[in-house]
Amino acid sequence: VQLAPASLAKVLTSLVALENFSPDQAVTITPEALGQSSADTLMHLKAGQTLTVEELLDGMLLPSGDDAASAIAVDTVGQARFVAAMNAQVAALGLTESHFTATAGLDDPGLYSSAHDLAVIAEYAYQQFPLFARIVDTRTITLPASALHPAFHLHNLDALLQDYPAAVGVKPGWTGNAGACMIGIAVRGGHHLLAVLLSANYPAQLEGRLFDWGFQLDGLPPL
Repeated sequence: VQLAPASLAKVLTSLVALENFSPDQAVTITPEALGQSSADTLMHLKAGQTLTVEELLDGMLLPSGDDAASAIAVDTVGQARFVAAMNAQVAALGLTESHFTATAGLDDPGLYSSAHDLAVIAEYAYQQFPLFARIVDTRTITLPASALHPAFHLHNLDALLQDYPAAVGVKPGWTGNAGACMIGIAVRGGHHLLAVLLSANYPAQLEGRLFDWGFQLDGLPPL
């Protein structure tokens, strides 16, 4: 079913960045990448700062910074070319239920995905890029100040990491149209489970119940 993915779109944004850029590539923030609404989740970037792709991924995946998601496209190859690469990546994975128009996942009639497609995207990013796996399993991080930017204190919005002990990420999201959404991965006893919820109430709690159900099928007790 094609539904609004909210900030789960940032998982694909991260995948495209990791496929195409070096983590240490420098990106200088321009005014064109900023101007988000005060209601948006932000890393709180300022024009003129220079960060690495890895630092922008931290800011996009932990506090779900819409400004970081914009900068990683606008200030590298441009928004149009980056979004085209997102849709090309979807096609390369053989997915047919998704179309992306922007990097942050804000509501747009032309931006949609499905739980299935998001599961494939997230699993591919998690398995192919250890950096992605490390970031989404990080609860808090401080990017130290440098001559190019101030310090950033980043907190992961993923409640699943706190609510379910076996969780290792990946990403929550919310917009008015999408509702609450979540992609989660949990690992127990050598078993690796992934669950995607779209338009859900209290998704971290529900994902925990889904994981317990899945692990019980593999003979493990509930957490």
